[in-house]
Amino acid sequence: MRPFPTFPPWARVANVCTLQVSVEELALQYYASEAGGCWLGMHTEGGVWSTLFGLLMWEVLLAPVPDVFRTPFQTAPLDLGTEAFYPARRDVIEARLQVDSDTVHATLDRASIQLLGGGPEGRCIE
Repeated sequence: MRPFPTFPPWARVANVCTLQVSVEELALQYYASEAGGCWLGMHTEGGVWSTLFGLLMWEVLLAPVPDVFRTPFQTAPLDLGTEAFYPARRDVIEARLQVDSDTVHATLDRASIQLLGGGPEGRCIE
């Protein structure tokens, strides 16, 4: 467990051992316990979902739309998160969404099993 000073003062919570941890760390500790179901987890602030969106919608994000990439140092198109994003890429988005959902689910299932090292039946190690 990392030392407390990396967390801001408003995130201080004491766990059962009176060690100060963040709220997220306390939740992870609970769910890893027998009472919480022996789950393993990580706190990523939505990083997993952002990464999946980027991977699944790569062609959409990099679609040839004028004036959305003005410098090679940008990490996203300028219209991402605005009302102009969908209309400018409607055809590309609709084509991407036509992908067979079974294929997407199978791919995500395989990736999650590889990343987590097993299936749901092996989630609690005794």
